[in-house]
Parts: sequence; structure tokens; C-alpha cells
Amino acid sequence: MARLNPVELREFLFGKTLNCYDPESRAHISTAQYGVDGVCRMTFSDGTEDAGVFGLIDDLYWTQYKQFRSGTLNHFYLEWISPQMAQAFHSDGRRAFLQTPLSAPEIGALESR
Repeated sequence: MARLNPVELREFLFGKTLNCYDPESRAHISTAQYGVDGVCRMTFSDGTEDAGVFGLIDDLYWTQYKQFRSGTLNHFYLEWISPQMAQAFHSDGRRAFLQTPLSAPEIGALESR
């Protein structure tokens, strides 16, 4: 897997709505909207929502939501899984969400090829 560089990271996140999946089960967890203005919104599969802010520092991105992850500031890097899918990792290497604009059926179709 190749880590996204700063240009790829900006293109992948800013102004995008991404589906977030559990990296093990591939269960849909949430949809994340990353605005061009640095405002983000997470809509969870149960319908709850949370808002926050995000930004870039070199090849890392950070998020801070009002409630999600207890409102803490978190830093992540992304590694490409496929051209439209990236695995997020906390800056300490722990896996976070799989992120993609693709829906679950589209991911299933890709993985069955």
C-alpha cells in the first residue's frame, strides 16, 4: 500500500463525501462529508450526526468532532487500497476507517473480481 501524499490527500478529502467502513467486516459505519472550508460532518448508520473541523498537516489530516471520539483531536494518514479506496490509520499506526466514495455493493463488486 502506498501512503497518500499531500496533494492526493487534499484531492481525496476536500469537498468530498466518503463512506466509512469497518476495515475487518466491511460494515458501513458512517458517511463523512469533508467541506472545502474545513468543516466536516459525520452521519452514522444509526442516523445520528456530529459536526467538527478538519485540516491537513503535510501528509496527515486531522479531525476534531464535537462528540465523536470524545471530542478529541485525532491525526491520520491514508494508504491506497485501490484507486478510489483508502485505509485510514491513526498517526500511531492503529487502523481506523476504510474510506471511499463507493457504496457497499460497489466495493463488493470490486473485491469479487
